[in-house]
Amino acid sequence: GCSKDRQIKSNDAAPTGDTQLRGANNEEKVWNYLKDQGYSDEQVAGIMGNLAWESGDKTFEKATNSEELSGGGGYGLAQWTGARRTEINEAAKKQGVSVTDLKFQLDYLNYEINTRTEKGSSTVTEAEGLKKLQSVDEATKYFMDNFERPGVPHLDKRMQLANEYLEKYGGGQSTSKTAGAS
Repeated sequence: GCSKDRQIKSNDAAPTGDTQLRGANNEEKVWNYLKDQGYSDEQVAGIMGNLAWESGDKTFEKATNSEELSGGGGYGLAQWTGARRTEINEAAKKQGVSVTDLKFQLDYLNYEINTRTEKGSSTVTEAEGLKKLQSVDEATKYFMDNFERPGVPHLDKRMQLANEYLEKYGGGQSTSKTAGAS
């Protein structure tokens, strides 16, 4: 390939996925995107429960532009903080997209979870660890402990949200059971 291809592949910025966002609203788009990455309903619900708690927006309509209420510097869907916030901002600049773009933040989250290793391991990625889990509560706790690593866990709140998503969208399909619009 030409040197341009090599440059893109070795670039530290998150790759832009081929997945187009599908859904009647941002909540459905997040569910469908994560299902497309090969996660089970329980695992997707666990991720979403964390993102909803972190961003303070369970509809995900404003989540991509949410600032941490306590002033801790967290930003966006996953409340990226510190160096991780700097990195997501740099990745958006490199790609020429707005850091508030939902697809960009999902792609970046997907990039991180596939490249970061779980706590106590130098080889198992967070994505691999998460995909081994069967229950929504295990998946919620795993994503919190590994990806989010919060100061104050509020695991019960995360699990409650995760279980709500599982009840609403679970059932093996990547699209919502309640969606009337295609």
